[in-house]
Amino acid sequence: MFSKHRTGPAAFLAGILLVVVAMTGCGKTQQAAPGDTPGSSESTPGALPSGATQVWLHGDQRWPGPAEPLTTDVQSAIDAFNQLPSAPPNQVCTMEYRLAYEAVFDYPDGRQITVAGELHGCRTVRLGAAGDPNADRRLGGEGYLNELLRLWQAQGTPVQTP
Repeated sequence: MFSKHRTGPAAFLAGILLVVVAMTGCGKTQQAAPGDTPGSSESTPGALPSGATQVWLHGDQRWPGPAEPLTTDVQSAIDAFNQLPSAPPNQVCTMEYRLAYEAVFDYPDGRQITVAGELHGCRTVRLGAAGDPNADRRLGGEGYLNELLRLWQAQGTPVQTP
């Protein structure tokens, strides 16, 4: 007689795979050391440096973001990120997908620093590359996006909300 439940090595491997996928991106993170922080040496570890001249906001296939950069009140976008609380190092995240976005900050010296946010999973905002154990992960992916959209609207740029 056949059982409705899988048993044996295939079921075991499927269970392990499910656990690994569920934990992807939710591992322990560390604060960036002062030398690892993008920007000037006097910036706070993990802080987005002041002095950007404009910000581009990019969404995904479902929402492309504004067609123009933010050029007024750029410092408010920087301050809003720097005031977000740190994400817990062992945060458990969901796997549903809603929206991912990037805010790319342009600096006068040619540097570009990207802050990546998500409205799914842990709903975090990250300064640093994906998978980087020193990336600065913070809570508030949706709130930060809403603040960015408010700044674009205050600038007079038409923005569709995602």
